[in-house]
Amino acid sequence: NYSREYYCIGNLYRILDSMLLNSSTREEVQFDHTLLYVKNAIAFIKLNYSGPIRIDKLAYSFGLNRSYLTRLFKDATGYTLQEYVLIYRMKMATQLLLDTPESIQDIALAVGYTDTFTFSKAFKRHTGKSPSQYRAAQEADTPPADQTPPAQIS
Repeated sequence: NYSREYYCIGNLYRILDSMLLNSSTREEVQFDHTLLYVKNAIAFIKLNYSGPIRIDKLAYSFGLNRSYLTRLFKDATGYTLQEYVLIYRMKMATQLLLDTPESIQDIALAVGYTDTFTFSKAFKRHTGKSPSQYRAAQEADTPPADQTPPAQIS
C-alpha cells in the first residue's frame, strides 16, 4: 500500500520486534551501567584536558563518591584517573610537537600545564626525552616533504 508507506514500515518493525522477542536463539544483553561512568569520564577528559581537571568535581557531577569513581575507572581501564589524564595530555602534546611550530610554553599551556618546567619534567618522564629533544628527533627522522626519494637501481 504505497499511500500508507509509514504505516507499512511501522508494521514491519512490529513484526521484526515480535520475531526478536520470541526467538529461541535470543541472548540477553546485560548492560553494565558502571562502564557508562567510565565512558563519560573519558569523554570529559578528552574535552577538558587543556584545563584543570578535579577528580572530586568530576565524581560529584556524576553523583558518585570520588573513591568509587576512581575504583570503577581503574577496574575498567587499568589506569587511575590521574594516570589517564597524564597519558592523554602527553599524547596531545606529542601531536602538537609534531604537527605545529608552537613553542614548548604554548604547548604546555594547551595541554593543561601552567608551568613549562613542570610540563617538561612530566614529558621527559613519559617519553624519555625533553619536548625539544623529542621534536628534534622526530624532525631528524622525517625527510622534508619536498624531497623525492632516490630512484631504485635495477
